[in-house]
Amino acid sequence: RLASYAQFRLGMSYFHQVDSTDRDEEPAEKAIAAFEKLQRDFPQNLFNDQVQEKMLWLKEWVAKRQFYIGYFYYKKGAYPAAIQRFQAVIDEKEKTTVRGDAFYYAALSHLAQGEKDEAVRLLRELLVSDPNSPNRAAASRMLRGMKVSQTLPPGP
Repeated sequence: RLASYAQFRLGMSYFHQVDSTDRDEEPAEKAIAAFEKLQRDFPQNLFNDQVQEKMLWLKEWVAKRQFYIGYFYYKKGAYPAAIQRFQAVIDEKEKTTVRGDAFYYAALSHLAQGEKDEAVRLLRELLVSDPNSPNRAAASRMLRGMKVSQTLPPGP
């Protein structure tokens, strides 16, 4: 009975070490791993509601950190490194508040490298997947400027 409590406290100890997005992400990764272990090993534990809430917060934090680093690389002109970080945010199954920004800046990074087709794909995906993105209007203007349809082509 106490094992689930100990696992929860372990996760919480890592959780309380998480700092601002410009700090190391290791405590967040360890907290996520501890909470996932708690859910896997003790599915009927008393802390599930708290764990779910903390996990969402941690995944949002990790996404913001990835975006923060990607944006740093973008501003420095290190586009491949920026794209890698933005793609990590895009690929996360949880939708985060920075996902739309990641689509937008990944598209800008691809454009800066002369990869227009990939930029167009990302801008279209932004318009479809994140209707509330603050970058939606800019993405639409960019697509119109490139004289490209704003809708995704039909899938295979």
